[in-house]
Amino acid sequence: MLDLEQVEENLFRAFHPQAREGRLYGGQIMAQALVAAARTVDDRIIHSVHGYFLRPGDPKVPAIIKVERLRDGGSFSSRRVVVAATAVRVLVAALRRLERHAPLQVRLLRQ
Repeated sequence: MLDLEQVEENLFRAFHPQAREGRLYGGQIMAQALVAAARTVDDRIIHSVHGYFLRPGDPKVPAIIKVERLRDGGSFSSRRVVVAATAVRVLVAALRRLERHAPLQVRLLRQ
């Protein structure tokens, strides 16, 4: 579910569980959007996320995820992610540089 297909440099495709009916689960879409945003940076971790669900999505249609690179600074990167699956969801994520003395939880996630 989080194994996205990279279509172009900033464009990804995500598929949904085949048994899913009705609407898409928002947490799944947020996670897929975060994975796409994280794939556009090196050595950075998620710092903050803001998400907006504008309409429900259709689980029978793959989600098209477009990442817009807003800023790449020395410590932080910002990404705007738009997810379309016959609906629109917008996610804004800030990612920060992975520090050498990162907390244990962060270091374990990076292994």
